[in-house]
Amino acid sequence: MASSLSMLHLMRRANALVTGTNPIASKVVYMWIAHDASPTRQKDCIHYCQKHTIPYEIAFSKADFRSIMQQQDVAVIRLINAHFLPLIYSNKEEQLDEK
Repeated sequence: MASSLSMLHLMRRANALVTGTNPIASKVVYMWIAHDASPTRQKDCIHYCQKHTIPYEIAFSKADFRSIMQQQDVAVIRLINAHFLPLIYSNKEEQLDEK
């Protein structure tokens, strides 16, 4: 999990992450939804991701997101730079290999 948080910090420093669900001009290529987000927020985000074929995962907590993004009340983080997708998928494979 620590390496995943480090990965998100790297993405934030590269200005590749945005918070929330408000419309943006950039294409969203991946979404993280906090596991402690409200059930309604989770459901709405999952529906949005499925409708727009955006890969997503329910991971981390709102406190983790607050720390990474340095903002209050963050339940959703969206990746807007597709160059980071291989990093996400290789990190997931490493986590599976460790289990």
